[in-house]
Amino acid sequence: MSAAHYLSLAWRNLGRNRRRTVVTGAAISLGMALFIIVVAIEDGSYRDLVRHGVSQVAGHVVIQGEGYHENPQVTTTVPSTSEVVGLTLEEIEDARLVRRTFVQGLLSSPAGASGIEMFGIEPIPEAEINQLSDRLIAGSWVETDIDIVIGRLLADTLDVGLGDRVVLMASRRGELESWLFRVSGVFETGIDEMDGFLALAHISAIQEMMVLGEEVHQISVHLEDPRHTRRIADAVRDTLANRELEVLPWQEALPELYELMIFDQAATFFVLGIVALIVALGILNTVLMSVMERMREFGVLLSLGLSPRRLGTVVLMEAMILGACSLAIGIGIGLLASWPLTVWGIDAAALLGDTVEVGGLAWDMHIYAHVYPERVILFAAAGLVITLLATLYPVLKTSRIQPIEAMHRQ
Repeated sequence: MSAAHYLSLAWRNLGRNRRRTVVTGAAISLGMALFIIVVAIEDGSYRDLVRHGVSQVAGHVVIQGEGYHENPQVTTTVPSTSEVVGLTLEEIEDARLVRRTFVQGLLSSPAGASGIEMFGIEPIPEAEINQLSDRLIAGSWVETDIDIVIGRLLADTLDVGLGDRVVLMASRRGELESWLFRVSGVFETGIDEMDGFLALAHISAIQEMMVLGEEVHQISVHLEDPRHTRRIADAVRDTLANRELEVLPWQEALPELYELMIFDQAATFFVLGIVALIVALGILNTVLMSVMERMREFGVLLSLGLSPRRLGTVVLMEAMILGACSLAIGIGIGLLASWPLTVWGIDAAALLGDTVEVGGLAWDMHIYAHVYPERVILFAAAGLVITLLATLYPVLKTSRIQPIEAMHRQ
């Protein structure tokens, strides 16, 4: 019997009980569509969350002075910063690099004072990648070396507004230094820790104040495709070997965020695993019921010389046709349903607020789905494997049918 005969016979057998075939096929299709939609939303939310995280405090890859991650000190800088930037760009040409300095100190005004974390930034490239530039509620972004942008709560604490002067006092090699700034902008993220203790100024001001020269505390590397972060971090680490530097992917630079995502992803796949189990049981029930209803027919076929192996192949082909067609329909439904979510997104602000704190970072609640083609291919392959596994028992049962016994079945 040729493969075409197997397919033809299997297709006709599926049509014998159309209602059961349609119900099982619908379960497989909806299960696959659910997988694609849920994972697309999850991947999109993770993509946005990582983008927000790396834009605000890190990068897809961060280059820092050795030991800075565990024990950040003003004196721990990236030596020969310009040379390191050049070597990094040679390794990953399509990356965007921004330089940053960090200093903790006391920001004061005539009305009060507050401890802060000051970021020294390159205004133009930082504005292209940092979400805080879109969170300004008053004033403008950093432009000159006397400008400072602060959070709304910090502005309230110091009782200052646009154009007011503030003084930053910080320790430099055991000596207290002070620097005068003018408030050029006020941002609001909705996260108290950021709005009350974060400030941004021109990188040159912090370098001069802390006598850093051209050196910085961090080179933040931003990639077009964050999925290759670890591989690129390894490549950059090899390029910058024998230097007193640490090169960290964002998973190590932001461990709390990464662990949160891993836990959430595990919970999602646990739920989807239950859905897959239910679908597998549906396939098993359909194929097994089909086998049981045709026992007498199988007995006749075996008596006429059809081998148990070929009979089992017919049953297997039925399940594979059912699974393949249903999975194809499910993929189509899933992609169509995901498309508007990738274009217009989901506005969850009404339920959760405009911004939610995740791992100490501000996360915008307008979520966009994102479909990775390799994910869809993986789900389709997994669906076929599940279909095959669910069919093994009915196929095994078919191969053990005795012709005489089967012909006497009612």
